[in-house]
Amino acid sequence: MGKKLKSFIILKLFIVMSMFFSCNHSLKSLSHTRYNDCKMEKINFDLSQLDENGLLGPTDGKVSIAYEFCIPESEIYINQVFAIDSSFGKYKSIGLSACKNDQLLIIGNTHNKNFKSILCELSKLEFVKEINQSYKE
Repeated sequence: MGKKLKSFIILKLFIVMSMFFSCNHSLKSLSHTRYNDCKMEKINFDLSQLDENGLLGPTDGKVSIAYEFCIPESEIYINQVFAIDSSFGKYKSIGLSACKNDQLLIIGNTHNKNFKSILCELSKLEFVKEINQSYKE
C-alpha cells in the first residue's frame, strides 16, 4: 500500500507541475502578444529607465513616475479605465494634459509590477489620446 501511495503522490505532483509550467508559458505568450499591439506613440515619457517595479533612480532613492491622461466625463469610460487599474485618481481638472470641460483628468503612477501592461492597455483605448508624465507641484 505504501508503494502505491508514493507512486500516486509522484504522479499527482508531476501533473500539477506540468499544468503550472504549461500555464506559465501561456501567460508569457499572452503578455508578449499584448505588448505587440500597444500604441507606444501615445505614451509621452521614457519607460526604458524604469526597473521591473516601475521605479527610477539609484537603489537608495528610487521614485515612481506619475502620469496623466484625459477621458470623456462618462461612467462608461471611467469604468473602462478603472477596470485596468483601480488605483487611478480621477479629477475635474485641466492638468498638464489640457483636459477639456467635458473631460476628466486621470492620474496614475508607475510604482506597480504591472505598469507596462497597464500603460499598454490604456494606450489601446481609442478615447485616450495621449499619456503624459505628470509633475506634481
